[in-house]
Amino acid sequence: PEPSNRFRLARLNRNGTLDSEFNMEVNNAVNALAVQRDGKIIVGGSFTTFKNAAEEGVANRTYLGRLNPDGTVDSEFYPLVSGFVGQIAVAADGGFLVGGNFTAAWSRGTTVKTRNYVARFHPDGTLDNAFDPGVNSTVSAFAFQPDGKFILGGYFTRVQPAGAAAGVVRNHVARFNRNGTLDTDFQLDDG
Repeated sequence: PEPSNRFRLARLNRNGTLDSEFNMEVNNAVNALAVQRDGKIIVGGSFTTFKNAAEEGVANRTYLGRLNPDGTVDSEFYPLVSGFVGQIAVAADGGFLVGGNFTAAWSRGTTVKTRNYVARFHPDGTLDNAFDPGVNSTVSAFAFQPDGKFILGGYFTRVQPAGAAAGVVRNHVARFNRNGTLDTDFQLDDG
């Protein structure tokens, strides 16, 4: 077969051949992918242009975008963060966490909210305003547990969830309840 250029994002068929119908144009790094239950693909990275080559015009998506199962850009999906995205994880309810090097998050047409290094969005891409774990440095990994709690890992040393009176020492790993409050029963020993 003839070689085909794909820059930063490609899709393969089940047999490992290139899906010729999927032809994305992304102008910078793609760092994270997550598939939602409906087959839509959330894409995160350092990009500011994110579009299917077959679509007219340029779909400006800064750091986050979503593809429909057919490879077209989901024009109704518009979450925003102020810096690159390095991690994405989808929760059981379809909402998703994003982590990276950002200090603000919002949805198109809404107020910018301070969100340091991690944010949660609803399945439609709108920001979960109640969720704010308040970590003090980059989040580089996270995982959901079956009970809805989630663990964050990264370079942080303190967390201060929204509404908490003071920050709490948590060196590089912390567990949170599904509502974003700190699970105080979970603490790793630094020794």
